[in-house]
Amino acid sequence: MTPAQEAVAGAIRTLLSPLSRLAHWILDRFELPILSGANKGRKWHIGSGVIACWLGTYETVEVSMFAALIEPGAVVYDLGAHSGYFTLVASRLAGEQGKVFAAEAMPTTAAALRHHLEINDVKNVTVVERAVGNRDDATIAFGANAGGMGYGAALAGGPQGLPDELSVRTITLDTLVAEGAPIPDVVKMDVEAMEAAVMEGASAVLKACKTAWLISMHEHEVAVRTIEALRASGHDVYNLDGPRVPFGTPASIDYPQYFWVVLALPAGRKAPIAGRWTE
Repeated sequence: MTPAQEAVAGAIRTLLSPLSRLAHWILDRFELPILSGANKGRKWHIGSGVIACWLGTYETVEVSMFAALIEPGAVVYDLGAHSGYFTLVASRLAGEQGKVFAAEAMPTTAAALRHHLEINDVKNVTVVERAVGNRDDATIAFGANAGGMGYGAALAGGPQGLPDELSVRTITLDTLVAEGAPIPDVVKMDVEAMEAAVMEGASAVLKACKTAWLISMHEHEVAVRTIEALRASGHDVYNLDGPRVPFGTPASIDYPQYFWVVLALPAGRKAPIAGRWTE
């Protein structure tokens, strides 16, 4: 975009900003059925996420693959569940015999998550109000308003003293399993650059090598460590668009152009046809 085009776009955004705020203020008063997609018909509090959640167009590629991985009766972990959009998808597809564990560390979004489960009469979801990582019962800084950087930034040695800083407790996946949660069939993970730390606390889950992982990556070095942990445990790793990540090369691949969301499957398992999947 040229400087002139950027100036025009900035002026348009400035003009539309009051209208956008007014629309959000109005819509925030409503709980309405989601209009389309995997959550169609589920009730949604409009102010608890981007408008795309209510429209049913939120992260359609990721949702499509996530849905394709879940079978009736599945055990699904939603790590970084936020207000519960992916959790609602999992609860519907796993069904009454399935189990969903939704981990969300931020109190306000965890409250929105619980509210969505309540208004949709969801019974197969357990909420874990913890930050999932590589330690149990640690207390960490969690920036509730950090421009996209949450508890992961603090744990990974990022900026401290984040705005609206909170203290949250941690838990590992291995501890969840030891406390009675079944080893997951599917894990969706969006944990603000804590992907590798989750792997460090998931030795039992990785060793079982039965889990399909759908992971949003946030930093190159963390992505490399995460992929190496998955490979070492017997998983094939793919870019969500289809190509398998070449062995021996993740450290040299241009990130995030190559990585954004990756799919990891137990070696030899065929990926479902979904979204933009090309293999």
